[in-house]
Amino acid sequence: MDLSKLDRLLDRIKALGQHEIFVGVISSTAHRDSEKTSLNNAQIAAVHEYGAPNKGIPARPFLRTTLIKNKQAYTDGLATQMRKAVRQHQSPEQAYQVVGLKAASDVQHEIRHGAHTPLKAATIKRKKSSQPLIDIGQLHQSITYIVRDTNES
Repeated sequence: MDLSKLDRLLDRIKALGQHEIFVGVISSTAHRDSEKTSLNNAQIAAVHEYGAPNKGIPARPFLRTTLIKNKQAYTDGLATQMRKAVRQHQSPEQAYQVVGLKAASDVQHEIRHGAHTPLKAATIKRKKSSQPLIDIGQLHQSITYIVRDTNES
């Protein structure tokens, strides 16, 4: 019996679980090119995600709701991608990247098309749009993902 093949398979399986996917506004996409606010994209995302009652801004969750709603699809997708990685059709990191890209795309879709609390009339007048969560599009564009090795600090 050739144990080297089994050892290689075990090494590939072990490598599968050594990554995590982070979805949202990461440090490289947090910068905002706008004179309208001093907040960065991560701060704006947090305000919209959780609301700012003291500023009259209701919560318009787009990140948590999307990830929770699609959790099973991401789990199933990762399982499918991991099978490809075990068969050496792709690397474990590529398996995570496929799922990360899908999750980031889903969050962007939720920003554009989600059923969010409508804007106040004054906000619509100022923005010249009734679309919640999108003003100049930088928050939407800042949504991305990263795959990180769990051994990184």
